Amino acid sequence: MKTIFFGIAGNSFRKAFAAVALVAAVAVAPAVSAQSVTAQDNAPSITKAADEFQAFVHPVENSVSMKVHFVNPEKNYITIYVYNENGELTYKKLIGKEAIYHGTFDMSKLNDGEYTIKVGSRKDTYSRTLTLETEQKRFALVE
Repeated sequence: MKTIFFGIAGNSFRKAFAAVALVAAVAVAPAVSAQSVTAQDNAPSITKAADEFQAFVHPVENSVSMKVHFVNPEKNYITIYVYNENGELTYKKLIGKEAIYHGTFDMSKLNDGEYTIKVGSRKDTYSRTLTLETEQKRFALVE
């Protein structure tokens, strides 16, 4: 079983939205499944105008997947990148000029380690770092 741990960094983050989503994901996930998510909100408090690029990445409940959401009012070309801890590109998806996007990315096939998800255009970028770890269960057998 893999566990996702992540921190937040970026210049396009709505702290209030993230806090609500993270609390919901963290509060529900452990009660429903053995998968667990630990999140730390260490992003600066930034208030974005409604006409500016905004992005958010958060875990999917009961899985090792991440949801990516963004609002792109200027309809710039948006690309999603995933880099490993060595800075090597492991995934790239051109989204295009979508004004609003919601997508899910399965992280379960990635090796353990630290990854950075970057969402953005040439003008605006949001990034989030996460760590994937395989969880080992310990148990005792009584004969």
